[in-house]
Amino acid sequence: MKVKSLDIQRINITLVFEELDRDFISRDFIRNILTNKPIIHELPDVLLIVYPDIHAQAVIEGKRISLNIQYKNEIASNIYQTLSILACGFKDAVTKGNLIAYGYNYDGIGEIEEDMGSVSLMFKEKFLKEQKQLEDYFGGEIFLMSPKFSLRNRECEIHVEFQPISESSFSYHLNVHFNTTQLPNFQAISDIGISKFEFFKGFVARM
Repeated sequence: MKVKSLDIQRINITLVFEELDRDFISRDFIRNILTNKPIIHELPDVLLIVYPDIHAQAVIEGKRISLNIQYKNEIASNIYQTLSILACGFKDAVTKGNLIAYGYNYDGIGEIEEDMGSVSLMFKEKFLKEQKQLEDYFGGEIFLMSPKFSLRNRECEIHVEFQPISESSFSYHLNVHFNTTQLPNFQAISDIGISKFEFFKGFVARM
């Protein structure tokens, strides 16, 4: 697939705990993770921490802490470092609770070259080898193809979704999930986040 662009709109790191009680999360610690002071919202079922200056937020719900940053040009150069600081900080803010997994989530938009035809056609050619048999069986034409797959290797689980949004563009979601009780150090979190997305870009370019 000849991809003209593959843009990121949102990046997320999620921490998963065996048990997570809001009473054992230090608000004072959270307030000092970044120099950008957060706004903390104590909602009935959710603890929401917003960093308006950097388009970031933390959502604490159930057994998860989700750290989200909207991808903006003015923070693009240090977005992974910021997420890494938040991940380490929020992990340390939990005074009682065992980490069991963490993962990265990437959402964005891709666009193919004009001479490649439609996105749905490209997805059908790449991911649907039995198109004619399916169309003959159902007596119709497959007009929309939205690939979704998951795989597992020794290191992690990878989940990928594509969704056509126009003739030449598509949305994507990439999740990279690590089952581990140990969160990597600050630099490793950043490096892994960058390398996994670069790997995904290489996969899309080779489709």
